[in-house]
Amino acid sequence: DGSVKERAVRPLHLRQADGLWYLLCYDLNASKLITYMQQRMSNVQQTGERFERTHTLEEIKDEFRHSLGIHGGGPLAEIHLRFHGYAADFVPQKTWHESEKFSERQPDGSIELTMRLKLNEEVVRFILQWGSLCVVVSPPALRAMVRKEVTAMWGEYGSDPAPVAAAAPVTA
Repeated sequence: DGSVKERAVRPLHLRQADGLWYLLCYDLNASKLITYMQQRMSNVQQTGERFERTHTLEEIKDEFRHSLGIHGGGPLAEIHLRFHGYAADFVPQKTWHESEKFSERQPDGSIELTMRLKLNEEVVRFILQWGSLCVVVSPPALRAMVRKEVTAMWGEYGSDPAPVAAAAPVTA
């Protein structure tokens, strides 16, 4: 929301995702593990207090095990996505998650991707980046999450579009 909040944390792990750095820490005010984006931090100061690590490296890894990046929350589910068009060519060329499994290419050119992930906004953003070239086959809860976001987008873009000004010609 743009407001500045002072935090007292016990740093546990730094993680890079999508070109950004995140700090997984125990937030003393919230009394739980929280991930904060390093770029949003300012006026960081050491308190001089020592603490014993309360989470093992394995527990920290578990926080992200079923994540596409930095979000660990949400119910765990096996997701099935179907990709069409150029997405069916591009998506299998990159490793997205350690649990990923791709189907054989279908006669219509599509390909399916299965992953075991926690359902959250990160998974929805992954799906939406492919637009209509990605369809959620299952689970129904993920289809509902994507439908909710697409409905909100339709409210922004579909019902009363603002006039679009014509682009000025470019001369070289």
